[in-house]
Amino acid sequence: FCRRSLRELVIRVSNGGVLGDGIQERYTLLNTNAFDNDRKRSSVVVRDSFDIIRLLVKGADTSVMPFIDRNSCSYVAETQAQVNIFGDQGLRTLVFAGRVLSVEEYTEWNEEVQAASLLSEGREDTLRQLAVRIEENHTESNCPSALIDGSTPFVGKLMLHGVTALEDKLQQNVGHCISQLSKAMIKIWILTGDKLETAINIGFATAVITSEMEPLLRICQEDFSQMEEGWQKNASALELRLFGMIQLASQMEVDRLVVQLGKTLNSLRGEEELFRSLLENVKDAWEHSEASASTSVHLHASVLKKRTRVKAAKGDLGKNRLKSALQSAEMKLKDALLRARIRSSILRMSEQTRIRRVGGYALVIDGTCLRAALHPENKLIFLAVAIRCKAVICCRVTP
Repeated sequence: FCRRSLRELVIRVSNGGVLGDGIQERYTLLNTNAFDNDRKRSSVVVRDSFDIIRLLVKGADTSVMPFIDRNSCSYVAETQAQVNIFGDQGLRTLVFAGRVLSVEEYTEWNEEVQAASLLSEGREDTLRQLAVRIEENHTESNCPSALIDGSTPFVGKLMLHGVTALEDKLQQNVGHCISQLSKAMIKIWILTGDKLETAINIGFATAVITSEMEPLLRICQEDFSQMEEGWQKNASALELRLFGMIQLASQMEVDRLVVQLGKTLNSLRGEEELFRSLLENVKDAWEHSEASASTSVHLHASVLKKRTRVKAAKGDLGKNRLKSALQSAEMKLKDALLRARIRSSILRMSEQTRIRRVGGYALVIDGTCLRAALHPENKLIFLAVAIRCKAVICCRVTP
């Protein structure tokens, strides 16, 4: 690092020679997308010494890794494994990534940013939406972050640059203070943005959780996302039906999917409207696809080739619409399956925590699962479980 001003940064890049030697590179800051609680990342757009425009992103691994171009980065899995190791050691990690923006893409996006910055109402939300779009490379406009809505279409284009891990030491006597509070029968919750492994280590370091509380009650998206062998044995009827519909959507078996969606509506407590809309979208796209495929355009024989091209274009449009509807349905069904599995897990914990044990219970839950646990259908059961626990740690959340 050499120097920086309000809009310019100068660094010295090593050429492998003597320390201090190297080539100076100048970066001009064009835009800043500030950190927010939903994205859990921040980014800047810069122009380098070669007049190349670059998007640079940093944030939590769960907020950056999903948008990496895995075809161009062969080291993603290895990097994620190293991030997990850092987390196990109680270190706080940040992932860095970026990509080159074409002049056309940046110009179009920046014009929208400049227009949004002049809005008197909805300015922050609009700027946040634009930040999400360029960071996640959405293929459609005005979509929420793919971290919040799994049906948002995007193409991962970020290149993984690296990871940092920092030790954030606790203040002196924090553990002793918390242990005294626990002795006074005060129950403690920890809300942290750290990853699950780091949060557990902090819990032990602060004496919020102790070895007597193990095994910990754990509700983590990663655990539910991995369909371990034999999971169906303990699955509810709703979970099995949702899993079956995900398979149908993936295999584009539209007729069977529509039938199953109709049957499942009565089983989706609190989500009837969501799935009724989903059913209507799939049916509408299916009917549109069938109509496009069978539409005949009556033209003179001399333009027979043109008629063929028109029919093919209409057919492709219908197929693309149906494919998009099925992809959206698949993602929403996966979200519903996650919520159903979390509910089943909370119900099991509710029965388990009714039986007292030496040392008591401690619950660890991540942000994604916490949102599902606080769904109107689940929150009272979750609250009952949490009340029976001596400590609760919520990770990947903003206090």
